[in-house]
Amino acid sequence: MIRPASRLPPRNDGGFTLLEKMVVLVVAALIAAVAVPTFQPAIGAMQLRADTQDIASGLRHARGAALASGKEQTFYLDVGKHSYRLSDRKKPYRLHDSVQLDLFTAEQEMSEESQGGYIRFYPDGSATGGRVTLKSGARTLVVDVNWLTGVIAVRDQSEQADS
Repeated sequence: MIRPASRLPPRNDGGFTLLEKMVVLVVAALIAAVAVPTFQPAIGAMQLRADTQDIASGLRHARGAALASGKEQTFYLDVGKHSYRLSDRKKPYRLHDSVQLDLFTAEQEMSEESQGGYIRFYPDGSATGGRVTLKSGARTLVVDVNWLTGVIAVRDQSEQADS
């Protein structure tokens, strides 16, 4: 038999009040406001490391493609657009805007239409050579391309500056 609604016992769901929920949200916002600035340097360091490895990988790919194909391959770095492009691939690869880029390469390899330039790899493994410097905060990483051997090396230049 169904009881009338007026005779039902009062329900106690044990839920949270609106005030309790608001207090939790305020505490969470305070924790986030303190934690986010703490992680900013770590995020910048990760972006710097990722971009450095990305550029080194692109350079190694261009050198490997030149050796494998027997044809000259280029690595084009556009400092202004924070991107690079490989001659055997059409799409540009984006880098983080927070990382400062600088390219040092042969004068004839500098591009007149943008802030960038080329590093060329030849079928014998040699290259025009160059250096890509990446900086974020106080940390500076360098990707060197040896002109004679075409070998790509990554160094942490900020460690040398501290010494």
